[in-house]
Amino acid sequence: MSADRVRIDKSHPAVYRRLVAVSTEVAEAAAAVGLSRAVMELVNLRCSQINGCAFCLSLHRADG
Repeated sequence: MSADRVRIDKSHPAVYRRLVAVSTEVAEAAAAVGLSRAVMELVNLRCSQINGCAFCLSLHRADG
């Protein structure tokens, strides 16, 4: 499996589930203070860039 095709959801499903749980809580907190989904997706994209996570970058680019 090449580095650009790593599927964290498949290779580490327990970690991915916890990551999704944290992401869900952050999204709920952001919505509670009035941040839009579009702003949060920009934040998610930037975090993915900083982390160098091609999987997450692709995921959030599709959501945005």
